[in-house]
Amino acid sequence: MSVRDFLVARAPYLICGLAVALCSASIAFACGAGRDACVLIAVVVILLMACVIAFDGWRTLSFFRELDGLMEGAKESRLAMALMDEPRRPDLLSCYDALDRMARAASSEVGRKEDDAEAYRRYVEAWTHEVKTPLAASRLLAKHLDEGVRSQMEGELDRADSFVDQALWYARSNTVSSDYFIRRLDLREVVAGVCRDNARFLIERGVVPQIEVSQGTWVYSDAKWLGFMVSQAVVNAAKSGATHLRFIVRENEAEGASSLSGSGSCGASEDTLGDAAARTTTLEVIDDGCGISPEDLPRVFDAGFTGSHARTKKSSTGMGLFLCARMADCLGLSLSLASEEGVRTRFILSFPHDARLVEYGKEKLSSR
Repeated sequence: MSVRDFLVARAPYLICGLAVALCSASIAFACGAGRDACVLIAVVVILLMACVIAFDGWRTLSFFRELDGLMEGAKESRLAMALMDEPRRPDLLSCYDALDRMARAASSEVGRKEDDAEAYRRYVEAWTHEVKTPLAASRLLAKHLDEGVRSQMEGELDRADSFVDQALWYARSNTVSSDYFIRRLDLREVVAGVCRDNARFLIERGVVPQIEVSQGTWVYSDAKWLGFMVSQAVVNAAKSGATHLRFIVRENEAEGASSLSGSGSCGASEDTLGDAAARTTTLEVIDDGCGISPEDLPRVFDAGFTGSHARTKKSSTGMGLFLCARMADCLGLSLSLASEEGVRTRFILSFPHDARLVEYGKEKLSSR
């Protein structure tokens, strides 16, 4: 509440005070008091009213300014009332009680929603683990089929496995999982492992991977999460009709972080990590597929967005890149996507050269 708002709200009292001052002066004049005495009486009454209103305004404005400050400073506005002392004035106490009841109701509702979300997450995790058993049994049964049918069956089981894993990653994306661990990784080993895991799908789609990553290219990340992100780039490239897939690495100095500001980006900013963003290792996954249309590019990291090409082929859930963006944000990485429709797509992942990234990632996850 501003001073102007307070004065507007107290306008009736101000008018009444002026009326009382005029009436007092008039009565004193009628009783034979001199003009100076009448003026003095009016001034005294006005000053007394001004002091009362000023004191009332000081307490009222202090209450609302404290409330505004707590609402702005609190991580969640519904928790602000728990940090505020009860006012002594009955009218402000009524306002405080009403706000406190609203905050408690909101906290209770949020608590119920969080419990429901946690229960659903646990169900999804349990389901994804349980469904892997019949998938594994199906693989064993497929070995007794003819070579051609077996290859097709194993390919479909691989795809089912990938969708199950995607559901598991989505369920875990808002929590600090027990196996979350940022450490120093050899980027070539990660890329090679992803290509091996997706070898059947790449062969089926006729995609030839070309790994131009030197052994001993070290980065800080979580092995499983990084493998998932690179795997999404590989699978998307194969689905887009690519025939060649290149993995290249480049080292960037201070200007490298700003060079990745392409359409559709996610990750830690240079201001967030400070000196950690000054030097980076950048992994680019480049394919020669159908690319992404310019109107789709800004939305590729949105949840459920599939794009015009994927909608035509009906082969995408729209969750892979969304999860990649969320993981990059948690890990303190910079992720962007650049594409020329009908020519190529570049999946760009940048790793800061700073061990403080470990603590940054933990803080990001803990605050979610």
